[in-house]
Amino acid sequence: MKVIYLATPYSAPTPYLISVNVYIAQVAHDELVRLGVAVVAPTITSAHKGGLFMPNDLVADERYWYASGLEKLRRCDAVMVQGAGESSWGCRMEVREAHRKKIPVFYNLEHLQEWLSAALSAKQPPRTP
Repeated sequence: MKVIYLATPYSAPTPYLISVNVYIAQVAHDELVRLGVAVVAPTITSAHKGGLFMPNDLVADERYWYASGLEKLRRCDAVMVQGAGESSWGCRMEVREAHRKKIPVFYNLEHLQEWLSAALSAKQPPRTP
């Protein structure tokens, strides 16, 4: 099973817009799961852990979340960028790291599906007549 890192924006100027970003990540996550891949989605797993809604619940600072995300990314087979990823500083950083590590980056589901199909075909043993 391939492991896909889902790069989606998290930060936004208001709690409402952060919630919108988390929702977009959840929808993209579900689309990837339907493809049969394992998904690493930091926007979902770290949602609201920065003390935004409950300042006393601050789990870790921003530096931790960026470092943690990059470490997870390095262990994935590919990166899928969704939402307004091109405009997000964090997503651009993740894409740069993926390129540096020669991890394929996809911006649409169709191209990712093609890559997954090709990867699956390469692993299939030849059929016997």
